[in-house]
Amino acid sequence: MLRGAQTLPEFINNYLTDVLAIPVIGTVLLTFMRTSVIHSNSYFFPMFYVYFMVVYTALVFEGLLPLFSDRYTADLFDILAYIIGGYLFQLFINKPLTKRLPSDD
Repeated sequence: MLRGAQTLPEFINNYLTDVLAIPVIGTVLLTFMRTSVIHSNSYFFPMFYVYFMVVYTALVFEGLLPLFSDRYTADLFDILAYIIGGYLFQLFINKPLTKRLPSDD
């Protein structure tokens, strides 16, 4: 470890990052879709897409990566954190924006 480097508290490092993973991934993808593909701020993901993000993330980080690397460990609480993050993304972020893009006209 580097001299003077600080580590995150265990709760933040283990679970808060997993809760925030889906909202961050979802926001990046939603912004890309709105600005580059759909060209409309009124677009939002169908619920199935949010489920898919949660399941895919859980399968990759809690199922596949632990099989190939000792750095990753499968943890059911991480899956619960992804589900909570997906719920928060759906509840607070995955909504049509009120500000319109010039291409919305």
